[in-house]
Amino acid sequence: MKYIPIILLVLIIIIPAVTLLSLRKEIGLKQINEGKVIFFSGYDEFKFSFVSPKKNLDSVVLKLKNITIRSSVGRNSKPIYFKLLENKEVIREIQINGSNIIEDFDVRFTFPVIENSENKIFTVILNSPETKKNEELGINTDTLNNPVIITYHIPSSRLKLMSSVYENFATKILADKIFILIWLTSLSLLAYILLPHRSRKHS
Repeated sequence: MKYIPIILLVLIIIIPAVTLLSLRKEIGLKQINEGKVIFFSGYDEFKFSFVSPKKNLDSVVLKLKNITIRSSVGRNSKPIYFKLLENKEVIREIQINGSNIIEDFDVRFTFPVIENSENKIFTVILNSPETKKNEELGINTDTLNNPVIITYHIPSSRLKLMSSVYENFATKILADKIFILIWLTSLSLLAYILLPHRSRKHS
């Protein structure tokens, strides 16, 4: 059992560090509460604003719905327009095809990175002028019309990100005894399983 401390050290420190160093994007804003679906078609549009919590904003994920996915007349394949505005000026614009959206689908709108996005207010406008009423598209929101949304950002400093993760992890350990008990038990079991059979026989 002499290898358990080393294996635990690897699992606790080295593996998370390698994972974080290879991380290409990190999550910023995350609103995943769902309560209803708001539909839009023709020249109707869905419009909302959000505050970017971090720098280097490069994508927005929205949960969209295509009600024609099971339609006998075919799926809505009309163009959908995503516009990102800052101070009422369109700074990013993306067009996608409705046929890429299934019944409830997380759609990632990726655009050239906005480096100075931290604490700035952005507005999103979604519309599909060619979509008819009977093939309208929807966006999932909470009961207050806030859309299901996740923003992604390119890490400005992976070392800073690692420090933040470990700091949050230490806080979690100190504040939740049940969490650390389950976590240590799981790691010990995993370490035991990974031990060479020969080591277990001689211990």
